[in-house]
Amino acid sequence: MTNAYTADLCLWAQQQAALLDAGRLEALDQANLARQMRALSEQVQDDAGRNLRVLLECAVRLAFGTPAEHRVAAKVTASRRTRLLDSLVRAPSIRPGLQANLQQTWLRASKTESDECARAGVPLPVLPIACPWTLEQLLDPATLFEAS
Repeated sequence: MTNAYTADLCLWAQQQAALLDAGRLEALDQANLARQMRALSEQVQDDAGRNLRVLLECAVRLAFGTPAEHRVAAKVTASRRTRLLDSLVRAPSIRPGLQANLQQTWLRASKTESDECARAGVPLPVLPIACPWTLEQLLDPATLFEAS
């Protein structure tokens, strides 16, 4: 099974699923299966974190940017919020990590937006150090991103 793992990951995954379905646990490639399960979990968490970061970047544009930027930022905000909500439905266990990393994600997102706006010559006020929104507000479609 290890050869299939290194040669064709999709084929290997199908073989592992067939072995599980057949109840042939002794034939599983346990080390690589465990590695892939951890990688899958990390990917789900990373995707959710990325969606949260982009959502925050757009929230900065909506709350602190110029009106000319609002249309695109609003569309991206809706899309990223939906992706984030979908991730939380599929994997509710990632919510505490998102919550714990909200401030750090805010700092990265606000720096990215400040730098981008400065490069583009778009005025942006000094952003707050603390994230102005809770995770629940960020996830709520009724939240209007306005400077607090």
